[in-house]
Amino acid sequence: MADILSNPKNTKELILETSFSFYKTLTSREFSLNKLAEKVGISKPAIYRHFKNKEEILEKMQEKFFDDFARYLEPLIKNPNDLDKSANIIQFFLDNVDYVNYFLNQIMSKKNYEKTIKDELKKRNLNISSYNFAQEKDNYGFTLNKKIVFKNTYAGITTLCVIKKLEKQGKKISEINTKEIAERIVHLMLYGFKEVVSEKSFFYPSKVSEERIDELDEICKLNDDVFPKESKFFVALAKVINEYRFTGITIERLASELNMAKSSLYEYFKNKNELIRKLITKELILLQTIITENSIKANNFSEYIYIHLRSEFEYFKKRSLIIPICGWLLIDDDSWITEDEITFENYWSRKIPVLKDENTGLFFDEKTFEGWMWCLPIGLVHQGLENNFTEDDFDKAIRFIFKSIQYGLKESIDMVIN
Repeated sequence: MADILSNPKNTKELILETSFSFYKTLTSREFSLNKLAEKVGISKPAIYRHFKNKEEILEKMQEKFFDDFARYLEPLIKNPNDLDKSANIIQFFLDNVDYVNYFLNQIMSKKNYEKTIKDELKKRNLNISSYNFAQEKDNYGFTLNKKIVFKNTYAGITTLCVIKKLEKQGKKISEINTKEIAERIVHLMLYGFKEVVSEKSFFYPSKVSEERIDELDEICKLNDDVFPKESKFFVALAKVINEYRFTGITIERLASELNMAKSSLYEYFKNKNELIRKLITKELILLQTIITENSIKANNFSEYIYIHLRSEFEYFKKRSLIIPICGWLLIDDDSWITEDEITFENYWSRKIPVLKDENTGLFFDEKTFEGWMWCLPIGLVHQGLENNFTEDDFDKAIRFIFKSIQYGLKESIDMVIN
């Protein structure tokens, strides 16, 4: 969030806005009034002159977030196909990164938060359920609500990835022209690599025929008989997260889910964080191995992108329990994964660092690109499960995302549905 002390505000506003700064990670979001007072530069009793208690602060934070969110979201809800208007809301979140962290934390730490979002926006006369359009079909026989889910998933994940990566790189808002970055994000989403990079660029799309995509789908399929089952620890962790969310993970609950004594669990792991780290690392190594083996079959970088997306998508369809856990990677700093444990690298990904030297026309580095590729299939599977996607829906969705990256949202829907 932009430095709140740079503009004169009353103490109540400062207390409320400073409260958002405690949500940088899932593990650090719990704040005390003592810490809050220290960060604002006032005494703890001064807080009570403006708020009854911490609970009231939390209530007012939610109210403030949705007031601002609704104001910027309204133009898109009224006309969801006019993505040109989305630059304003992207710039708002670039200028207020703490809001992004707060929003992600609420999603990851509260059950049924999607209902809270709908209810809060409805209070402000915005009904996002209007996206569904019942089961009305377009000229291609494809339901309009699915097309909008495709677009929103792609646009939302793209925006969040860029914002979070900029934050993790230590970028200061004062050093970023947020209006320009927001416009360039929208330009990339609308027109893809074809219009954003030069024809000589490593990222310029190579044509991949539908027949070739069918072949790549076969390459990326995962057979049940060779795919390893989740460990009992992994299943237990996923169940605890589903029931109690991230803030409710405790050794006691994990031991209970495993039907083990707490002391027995410590024979495998030193503490809760080590358990989570080792389980996620093990899964990511398996996923990276699958992508690396499949990507050998890529004839060009465009095919590598599709193989990466499709392989990860196939993996998460079989490992849907890991999706909530992967949310942690987007919110928290991933530096706890050491290089000797896992290295996300293969023939094609090793070529990505040319971004540093090549005048590509892109506004992000190779780390942001890789993070983007990792997050898109996760978001797709999550949204697909939420919206009861069929296998055919999923197939169309993954091709839509690939072609959106290559050619942009302006063309991708018709390219996939035709």
